[in-house]
Amino acid sequence: MEYSAELIEETIGESEINTRNFLEHRLPPHTAAEIAESLEEVSAQGSASKLLIAEGDSWFDQIIRYDLLSALEDEHDYQIEEVASPGHTIKHMAHDPAQLNGFLRIIKKALRGGQKPRAILLSGGGNDVAGTKFEEMLLDKNGSSGGYSPSIAESFIGEELLSAYTHIITRVSVTCREILGEDLPIIVHGYDYVVPDGRGVWSIMGFNGPLPGPWLGPTFSSKGYEDLEERQDIINELMNLFNEMLIELSNHARFSSFTHFINLRNTLSFDPHQYQSWWADELHPNKEGFKLIADKFYQTISSLP
Repeated sequence: MEYSAELIEETIGESEINTRNFLEHRLPPHTAAEIAESLEEVSAQGSASKLLIAEGDSWFDQIIRYDLLSALEDEHDYQIEEVASPGHTIKHMAHDPAQLNGFLRIIKKALRGGQKPRAILLSGGGNDVAGTKFEEMLLDKNGSSGGYSPSIAESFIGEELLSAYTHIITRVSVTCREILGEDLPIIVHGYDYVVPDGRGVWSIMGFNGPLPGPWLGPTFSSKGYEDLEERQDIINELMNLFNEMLIELSNHARFSSFTHFINLRNTLSFDPHQYQSWWADELHPNKEGFKLIADKFYQTISSLP
């Protein structure tokens, strides 16, 4: 899949202007002076911070179930401040002023508390891919070709989601530069190969309750796909497209010095006989699964300069 350098550059330029205008009205001179003073005190301490700031979806915050941030706190002793919510799409996170305002608030809170964040964690895109657009991407099995539509998938992932991620990384970068005078490490991740078996958050013996999900199974069934392995092949290809988009973006000249991509593919098994040991439902790992994923985040964070 080819990516439009022009689209990335246009989005960066637009986002930089919008973010600076946003910050101009929320960082009055006295607030900027307070932050600068706090930053000097934090820098003088010289100790490595265990504070992470996270912005994302239900992989970061499931509310009623174990999630990735819980694993990072429990297994690796990180302190995490978050602007995360289940159901959030990356397109929503990129353009909602409340998200940026929450991020700004957390940065200021951290500095006033004597901590400079170690890294910014971003998680998003799963709800975009598994949402209403999935039905458009998936072709009818009884049609001429079956599978998914490359043109729709590449346009959605390689343009719409690429633009949203470009916007959110630029927004975070500009905010860090305006407040801290430098970029903080930003960590993005692709999703592992999720398993479209029709299980939602509350699923017992094939019946789904009132909680969210399933997200993929019903659409597969409506298009004539009942074999799990056949479904899995299609999902794996879409997950590869999503991961490749993030790799391309994290290697862009504007972002490569501070943006780090974590490849989670094949961290958890999607083998039909084993996957339920790691996956709680179609989209979310269980506690043991999130622990394995947290280990990969820890490896990346620990390697940061």
